Amino acid sequence: MSLKNLKQIEFCDTSTSNVEKDIINTYEAIANKKLYPGDPVRLFLEAIASIITQQRVIIDFSGKQNLLAYAQGDYLDQVVALVGVKRLEASSARCTIRFSLSNAQTSVITIPKGTRVKAGELYFATIEDAIILPGKLTIDVVVECMTPGVVGNGFVAGQINQLVDVFPYFNQVTSLTTTTGGTDKENDEALRQRAYEAPNSYSCAGSDGAYAFWAKTVSPEIGDVAVITPTPGKINIIPIGVNGELLSEELRNKILDRCSAKDVKPLTDLVSVIQPTKQNYALDLQFWIDKKDAAMTTVIQKQVEKAIAEYKLWQQGKLGRDINPSELIYRVMQAGAKRVNVISPSYTVLDSTSIAYLTSESVIFGGVEDA
Repeated sequence: MSLKNLKQIEFCDTSTSNVEKDIINTYEAIANKKLYPGDPVRLFLEAIASIITQQRVIIDFSGKQNLLAYAQGDYLDQVVALVGVKRLEASSARCTIRFSLSNAQTSVITIPKGTRVKAGELYFATIEDAIILPGKLTIDVVVECMTPGVVGNGFVAGQINQLVDVFPYFNQVTSLTTTTGGTDKENDEALRQRAYEAPNSYSCAGSDGAYAFWAKTVSPEIGDVAVITPTPGKINIIPIGVNGELLSEELRNKILDRCSAKDVKPLTDLVSVIQPTKQNYALDLQFWIDKKDAAMTTVIQKQVEKAIAEYKLWQQGKLGRDINPSELIYRVMQAGAKRVNVISPSYTVLDSTSIAYLTSESVIFGGVEDA
């Protein structure tokens, strides 16, 4: 059962009109007097009702902050602690850079851990000591962004090229890979879902739910996880990012280390972390707007663009999610389109280890037409 399927609850009635009605009816019964609109006593009681309603809202909120489905922020941190779960902190982006000397030396050149380089206003620091041996000109080192979060992601090879902490015989520095792996602090929804899945981790028999749970504890960057057993004793873990993106090799290795720990896997399991299978699809559609909504054409077009963008994230955001053009049509219609003609994709069934992968996109506005 999903948390979303739980019945909505209220700890107390928070309707202002109901509180006003109860107070006025009670007063009229006690005083044996009818209170008409504008009566000073009625106005006073309505002010009291407003205060009582605010108190009820606080009571209702406070009660709900003890429940996993409703808790937020620090309240949620307290609730998930009951099942041994802790919010994941922000992590820093990393990449590999190359330090180069002006000429080869006869002695060792040491580049200390913490040596800083920068790209724009962001600083990166080496995570370990690096040694350039005699006769060598270069050394490749991993650097980590000094500002945690997604802000450090996306710097392509060559963009990090400024040395802050200069050392002898330095010539140049340049990044060799794109910075990846930076994540913001885990949000409430991701933390809530992990806590809901936490009981799976109690299994000592290597259940698929347990492996998925432990994989997600590695980083907030991890979204969905599939676990299969192609042969007895062999475990394949297939993770994807929160928006369906493929994970870096470094992050997959971290998942492998976590899920291979002695306190997680049974002794006889052989664990591997692999990439999902891509099921390519093209997005090709045309839409029209009702003539009576012609004045809203620009607004509706922007809403349709947003709906399509959200569909793409939805389609790729979960392993094994069938490619579903009906969902696309529904979202575009909800955005204000009168009619939608989807040429591609067609409905395609995916297995549990595959994700939909967009290869091309064509969206054409067909204009306005009569109802």
